[in-house]
Amino acid sequence: MASHLMGAGMWKYLRKMVVSSLLFLLGATLLLSIPYFISPDSVIALFNQTPLSPDKIKMLKRACFGLWLFFFGYGFNAIGLSLITAARDIKFYLMAVSFVWLTSFTPIYVGINFFNWPAESLWYIMAFDSFAIGMVLFLRVKRKWIGFSSVEEEQLSVKRF
Repeated sequence: MASHLMGAGMWKYLRKMVVSSLLFLLGATLLLSIPYFISPDSVIALFNQTPLSPDKIKMLKRACFGLWLFFFGYGFNAIGLSLITAARDIKFYLMAVSFVWLTSFTPIYVGINFFNWPAESLWYIMAFDSFAIGMVLFLRVKRKWIGFSSVEEEQLSVKRF
């Protein structure tokens, strides 16, 4: 759908589609906050059948917050990726994703192995990484395709006919 809107120069509708996607992501993230924040014990019990020590339960509860942040960051990244794919700008995507080594893998390795960060910090780093790369993708699309004003849209549609 985004590819069709870009090809047709229907920037206003593309912007509406992006806003709708972001609102849906925000709603889904808020909905997911209910089990993660109100009853994290039930989420933990859903995936673990054996009794856990209080320290592990505390760590898993902190990880629930990181998972929640990661859900939002990954969704934001997916919106940017879908727009980049629709625009057929795969070279830029490959370049942006190559920074995962700097924004995710290296901080996780260094933080956990050398600074003794807790295991749940993995989710915070991955959430930051997904959101940061999603922001780069989104800014690229915004600058190249969504950034048209309504006056520019009218000029483009007049030139076509």
